[in-house]
Amino acid sequence: MLGPLVILALLSICGGWIGIKRFATFLAPSVGANTSDTGSAHLEFMLSIAAVGVALLGWLVAHQFYGQKTGRPAKLAAALPGGYKLLANKYYVDEFYAAIVVKPLMVISKFLLGWVVDTALLGGTAWLIGGIATFSGALLQRWQSGNIRSYAAWLAAGAAAVILFVLVPWATVLGSLSAIHLGVAGQ
Repeated sequence: MLGPLVILALLSICGGWIGIKRFATFLAPSVGANTSDTGSAHLEFMLSIAAVGVALLGWLVAHQFYGQKTGRPAKLAAALPGGYKLLANKYYVDEFYAAIVVKPLMVISKFLLGWVVDTALLGGTAWLIGGIATFSGALLQRWQSGNIRSYAAWLAAGAAAVILFVLVPWATVLGSLSAIHLGVAGQ
């Protein structure tokens, strides 16, 4: 893990030396020209020095506490138990997030995904498809008698229906149906 962190540290140091002006010039063709002037180079340099100083101070404090295996951390924790507990539990951010976001989201998800989607939609669809297949099988079972003469009769009836459909002039038949209807109705 040390290798990637060293690489990232070196890249961030080199990235700081590039400067915002060069980077803005590099990005200008794609995002447009930088028209706002945010500060001077002196301000940028002073803020950089302050940031490095704070980082070095943090490293020095951590080294004094944990690098030399002294009893200072235990003494500090005993002197400030509330602060130690707050820092040890990371300001209770995870607990707050779990209570405010995760638990309500889990309840909603269990209802929506567990009951509505899984039970109602998917279970209902599976039940419906199974019922349709069972009903269709029960209907089609009557046609599957195993009797060759029955199959031949169905084949002959189907062939007769196709021949009837092809040979009969349906325009004439349908036109005469209206005349038959009018004659039966008495007009």
